[in-house]
Amino acid sequence: MPSLSENVKNSGVGLRAVNGSNPLYTDIVSEDPIHINCSGYNYFDPNVNRIRIERTKGRQDYQLLYIQEGSGEFWFNNRKQILKKGTLCLFRPHVPQVYSYLNDETTISYFVHFSGSWIPKLLAPFGPQDQICFYIENALFFGETILKISRALQLHEYNYDLECAALLLDLITKLSRSVSLAPASGPQTTNAFAPALNVMNNQYRKTLSIEEYAELCGMSTYYFVRKFKEHTGFSPHFYLIKVRMERAKEFLLTTNMNVSEISYSVGYDNPLYFSRMFKKYTGVSPVNFRKQVTTPQLFMEDTDAE
Repeated sequence: MPSLSENVKNSGVGLRAVNGSNPLYTDIVSEDPIHINCSGYNYFDPNVNRIRIERTKGRQDYQLLYIQEGSGEFWFNNRKQILKKGTLCLFRPHVPQVYSYLNDETTISYFVHFSGSWIPKLLAPFGPQDQICFYIENALFFGETILKISRALQLHEYNYDLECAALLLDLITKLSRSVSLAPASGPQTTNAFAPALNVMNNQYRKTLSIEEYAELCGMSTYYFVRKFKEHTGFSPHFYLIKVRMERAKEFLLTTNMNVSEISYSVGYDNPLYFSRMFKKYTGVSPVNFRKQVTTPQLFMEDTDAE
């Protein structure tokens, strides 16, 4: 049975939503097509104590873990690797899981543990057993899906297990498409849109014109807009909105900042306009979003007792 490594009070903020009555026992192998054991996220401010996961014999189920911000120290075959933001890890059953997050920067990672009879076939596009790490740039959908799964696990509404299975199926489908296009070793250095994406993802408070984004990438405005949508699936305008709204959701879940403070932090000088945009994007106001997806003082992550 798993044991707990460190609780939230000493490690930052986090959520671990469990599918079951016993919060310590999540290592379940189900005969259902898709079954979620637990899901959640870890959030750390710089220079705070970090958890260290040591599952030297792995788990019986699968885990998907995505580093959205920051980086971590991971051990594979007794060799240390530093994995940075944008890294997806797929841990299959009985594969050792030993890692911790570096404490000199803000870190956000999302995870989900699962099993089921459909899983081996669904994960076939991810390659052989020894293929663990993939680089998927700006996979904001990962965290968004994990929050939806976690909320469903917390509320246990009618057919919540079917809802969770559908969400995980959609997540794996999106990831498999991204994996087929992404290198496993690191960012695509030849990405022509990298200058614009860097500003949108890391300096999202800035408001640049389409012409300025196109100039950053050395393209004409028309060509930039057309090819950017082909590359990301979104127009430049909506992509920036998506980044800002996802950051706003993280602030709502992981900080005590009020709506006005969050509005300014993500690039909107008018909190009322920000609230309207947030509701249009999520379907609920920032205040109601914070109420619906609470951040209970649960345990961050778990390690298997040896």
